Amino acid sequence: MGPELSIIRTWAAWYGDSTVLSTAITSLHLGGMLLGGGLAIASDRSTLRALRRPEPLAPHLAELDAVHRFVVLGLSVTCLTGGLMLAADLDGLLRSPIFWIKMGTLATLIANGWRLRQTARCLEAGPANPARWRERLRSAVVASLVLWFLALGLGAALPTS
Repeated sequence: MGPELSIIRTWAAWYGDSTVLSTAITSLHLGGMLLGGGLAIASDRSTLRALRRPEPLAPHLAELDAVHRFVVLGLSVTCLTGGLMLAADLDGLLRSPIFWIKMGTLATLIANGWRLRQTARCLEAGPANPARWRERLRSAVVASLVLWFLALGLGAALPTS
C-alpha cells in the first residue's frame, strides 16, 4: 500500500467516524453550491432580462463580471469539499454512473462559465456583430441555468445510487 492510499484510508476513517467532520464538510459543500449556484442563477435571470431590453449591456456586463468572482469562489469550495467527500468514499463513488455524469456536468458547467465570461468580454469590447454575441450570451446563460440545476439534482441522487 502506497502512502497516498494510506492517507486516503485514514481520511475515510476520520470522515466516517466523525459526524461533526462529515457534517461540516457536507455543509461547506452545500454552502459552496448555494453561493456559486445561487448567484449564478440570479445573475442568469438578470442577464436574460437585460438581453430583452434595447439598452446597452455595459452596466449589466460590469455587474456580471463582479458576480462571477463569487460564483467561482462557491464552485471552488464545492470542488474542494467534493474532493474530500470523494476520498471518503472512493470505491463507492468511482463505481457510480451518477457520479461520473455529475463530474461531466461540472466540467461542462466550468467550460460554459468560461464561454459566458469570454462572450461578455467580447460584448464589452463592441464586436462587429453584436446581435450574434448577444445570442451567444443568451445561450450560455440558458445552459448555465440548466447545468446548475442538473448538478444539484445529480448531487442529491448520489447517496441513493
